[in-house]
Amino acid sequence: MIVLGITTSGPVEAAVVGDDRTATAAGNGQALSSLLDCITSALGDSDTALADVGAVAVCTGPGSFTGLRIGVAFAKGLAQARVLPCVGVSAYDVVESGSRARFPRAAIVTGKRDYYYARLRISADADVEYARGGQGEISAAVERMAQAAGRPVALHGETGAVRSRSHAIGAASFASRARGERARAVAQLGAVRLSEGAEADWRRIAIDYGQRPNAVINWEARRPSG
Repeated sequence: MIVLGITTSGPVEAAVVGDDRTATAAGNGQALSSLLDCITSALGDSDTALADVGAVAVCTGPGSFTGLRIGVAFAKGLAQARVLPCVGVSAYDVVESGSRARFPRAAIVTGKRDYYYARLRISADADVEYARGGQGEISAAVERMAQAAGRPVALHGETGAVRSRSHAIGAASFASRARGERARAVAQLGAVRLSEGAEADWRRIAIDYGQRPNAVINWEARRPSG
């Protein structure tokens, strides 16, 4: 099955994966102006017609609030119009994909400028911890995990979010992926989820903003009490 992967959580990218074909494309502008061109390029470069696409996978965040809304809405609209299975893929899973690094590990993604979201796991079966904020908050969270584990933390994704004065950073750090590779990971992870029987109804996909959106907070603050 051919899967179209879409990510707008940070860089705007699209990828086509499946049936012995693969292609990626990355945009130079914001999601609203460049996503459609990315998808068209990925389809063209892989000699794939839109009718050949069997499923859609979209990154659900965390990441750019506006970018996520545009990318997820586009994926849902396409899946609804073409009656395609559609799955969401976490940005944390995207930056960790393909890695065989040991635990403890931290997957770090960018939100707005100088603001990050992190998923921290001390072992494969331990409870997941989350952190968000600037470089100081993310660095402190990684430091705490390194101290609790007694060994360095392997970093994935936006490794520049961590500045440590100790040995909290592991040798197996992973830099940001090359242009187009995030979308390829989204498509590949989506294909795996589909093969495992994951929920594939576009209506079920929810955006992970990493925190409550300001619009919701402001709306609640304006509501009459009682």
